[in-house]
Amino acid sequence: MHNSKLKGRLRQILFMIHFFKQSKLIHFNKEKTTFIGDVINQPGYYWCKVFDSETIQLSCLKQIGFPKITFEKSIPDKFPEMGILELKNAYIFDENGWIITKNGYWLPEFSWYGKNYNEVSTDHKTRNLKKLKGTGLLLCSDWSYKNYCHFLLDAISRYEIFRKAGYSIDDVDYIYCPSPNSNTNNLMEKLGIPIQKCIIPESEISYKFDRLIIPSFPGVRRVYPKWLVTFLKKEFTDKPSIKDRRLYLPRLKSRKIINENELIPILKKYNFEIFDPAEHVNAPSFFSEASMVVGAHGAALANLAFCRPGTKVLELMPSDHIFPYYYTLSSAADLDYHLMIGKSEAERPEPKIGKSPYNFFIDVDMFENALSEMLL
Repeated sequence: MHNSKLKGRLRQILFMIHFFKQSKLIHFNKEKTTFIGDVINQPGYYWCKVFDSETIQLSCLKQIGFPKITFEKSIPDKFPEMGILELKNAYIFDENGWIITKNGYWLPEFSWYGKNYNEVSTDHKTRNLKKLKGTGLLLCSDWSYKNYCHFLLDAISRYEIFRKAGYSIDDVDYIYCPSPNSNTNNLMEKLGIPIQKCIIPESEISYKFDRLIIPSFPGVRRVYPKWLVTFLKKEFTDKPSIKDRRLYLPRLKSRKIINENELIPILKKYNFEIFDPAEHVNAPSFFSEASMVVGAHGAALANLAFCRPGTKVLELMPSDHIFPYYYTLSSAADLDYHLMIGKSEAERPEPKIGKSPYNFFIDVDMFENALSEMLL
């Protein structure tokens, strides 16, 4: 019995030795980075420009109440040039879809982090490598595998860059594309993305492709170009049948409004629907029918991309989570955006990187006054 256990353990050790000899260690390290300008003239790389660099133009920020805030530090002056990079023998690393060249260098410009790549954890490693013959297309971005906002605005919108560069879905064998829920599956089907070609991102699994087509990050993090909104509306909305829908989007998990039960009667008084996009297969159509949208800061507000120009927006934002996602999206969509800051239960020290874990409070009187004035 003892000998059989020993033999079994020995076989296990020999198998692991063989595995590590045969497998390739894929090592992501943010200190080992490269950029488009460094590689486009090298053999095995090809760059196709689709959108020129342009100045970022935003509407005036309309704030209700205090404290007054500014997004200036979060918003650069220009969008970078955007297009398609083709690489040979490159890797897609992990569920966030980071691109690593055949020489082991990370291309942060195609990630959500962009020039802020130093915010990423130092390194990640995996031996779970799958080699695929043929051409892959990246339609993935950080957190897009689990977050609707990042899926819609940072990942699937890259498809427009891919098409404008003159490619078609027939040019690729694999599509590295997330699908956070069944509703996002519907959006992919509407775009004509064949599910059978899709690779769903998984943690600690990397893929190597003979040829990889990588569309640029669509804009810069938290700031969205007008072409993105035009693309989403054209692909996913129909001519609205109702033109005065009023929607309230609650937060159901983290960063909830503590006193939301005091806001609901006020919202119902002004004929708002309590709307959870996850419960509706065709959320884009509901938002195209809205005349006003009120919501706590969160992924559901990504649907503002489907609203008609002039739609009134009131975003309720926690004081510990001040980010311009939906202000810049509203500007790109020509919406009438307003912001109200609510006090969070606690405040993290600066710099505040990542999401806040704290719920927040909204002043009831200020909230009702804002609604009544905006609906005049």
